[in-house]
Amino acid sequence: MVLRFDAWKRRIIFSRWKNIIQRIILKWEISQLWTFDQSQSKYHTKLQFQRFEKYWQLLVQI
Repeated sequence: MVLRFDAWKRRIIFSRWKNIIQRIILKWEISQLWTFDQSQSKYHTKLQFQRFEKYWQLLVQI
Protein backbone atom coordinates (compact mmCIF):
# COMPACT_ATOMS: atom_id res chain seq x y z
CA MET A 1 0.00 0.00 0.00
CA VAL A 2 2.75 2.45 0.97
CA LEU A 3 4.80 1.46 -2.05
CA ARG A 4 1.88 2.04 -4.40
CA PHE A 5 1.26 5.47 -2.88
CA ASP A 6 4.93 6.40 -3.33
CA ALA A 7 4.86 5.39 -6.99
CA TRP A 8 1.71 7.44 -7.49
CA LYS A 9 3.28 10.49 -5.81
CA ARG A 10 6.44 10.10 -7.87
CA ARG A 11 4.40 9.95 -11.08
CA ILE A 12 2.62 13.21 -10.22
CA ILE A 13 5.91 14.97 -9.42
CA PHE A 14 7.46 13.67 -12.63
CA SER A 15 4.53 14.78 -14.80
CA ARG A 16 4.61 18.21 -13.17
CA TRP A 17 8.32 18.59 -13.95
CA LYS A 18 7.71 17.37 -17.49
CA ASN A 19 5.05 20.07 -17.94
CA ILE A 20 7.37 22.77 -16.61
CA ILE A 21 10.18 21.68 -18.93
CA GLN A 22 7.82 21.50 -21.92
CA ARG A 23 6.56 24.99 -21.14
CA ILE A 24 10.12 26.37 -20.97
CA ILE A 25 11.03 24.72 -24.28
CA LEU A 26 7.88 26.05 -25.95
CA LYS A 27 8.50 29.57 -24.70
CA TRP A 28 12.07 29.40 -25.95
CA GLU A 29 10.95 28.17 -29.37
CA ILE A 30 8.32 30.90 -29.63
CA SER A 31 10.90 33.54 -28.71
CA GLN A 32 13.26 32.10 -31.33
CA LEU A 33 10.45 32.35 -33.88
CA TRP A 34 9.88 36.03 -33.02
CA THR A 35 13.57 36.98 -33.04
CA PHE A 36 13.97 35.25 -36.40
CA ASP A 37 11.09 37.30 -37.79
CA GLN A 38 12.43 40.54 -36.38
CA SER A 39 15.90 39.94 -37.80
CA GLN A 40 14.43 39.08 -41.21
CA SER A 41 12.13 42.10 -40.86
CA LYS A 42 9.35 40.57 -42.89
CA TYR A 43 5.89 39.16 -42.33
CA HIS A 44 5.20 35.67 -41.08
CA THR A 45 5.14 33.13 -43.84
CA LYS A 46 2.11 30.87 -43.64
CA LEU A 47 4.23 27.96 -42.36
CA GLN A 48 5.77 30.00 -39.55
CA PHE A 49 2.39 31.30 -38.52
CA GLN A 50 0.99 27.77 -38.38
CA ARG A 51 3.95 26.74 -36.22
CA PHE A 52 3.28 29.67 -33.91
CA GLU A 53 -0.41 28.73 -33.70
CA LYS A 54 0.52 25.15 -32.84
CA TYR A 55 2.85 26.30 -30.05
CA TRP A 56 0.23 28.68 -28.74
CA GLN A 57 -2.38 25.90 -28.55
CA LEU A 58 0.12 23.70 -26.70
CA LEU A 59 0.91 26.49 -24.25
CA VAL A 60 -2.78 27.02 -23.57
CA GLN A 61 -3.18 23.27 -22.94
CA ILE A 62 -0.36 23.25 -20.36
